[in-house]
Amino acid sequence: MEENNLYNRIMPPTIQDVKIYFSQKGMLEIEAETFFMFYEKKEWRSKKGNYFKTWKNVAYQWIGTIVSNQPLLFDKRIH
Repeated sequence: MEENNLYNRIMPPTIQDVKIYFSQKGMLEIEAETFFMFYEKKEWRSKKGNYFKTWKNVAYQWIGTIVSNQPLLFDKRIH
C-alpha cells in the first residue's frame, strides 16, 4: 500500500527546477537553494506530514515572505 502511494504522488522538483522558478520570479539563486534544501530535508512534506500537491505553491509563499521581509532582494526589473 505504501509503495502505491509513492507512485501516485507528485515527484518533488530538482534543484534546477527550483532555480529556474525562482529566477523567473526575480529572486536570487541562493534563495532557491535555501528553499530547496529546507524542503528536501522535510521530504517535501507539510507541518502535518502530508506531501505537497505542488511545490510551486509552496515556493510562491516562500518568495512572498522574502519580498515582504526583505524587499531589496526582489529584482523589480523582471516584473
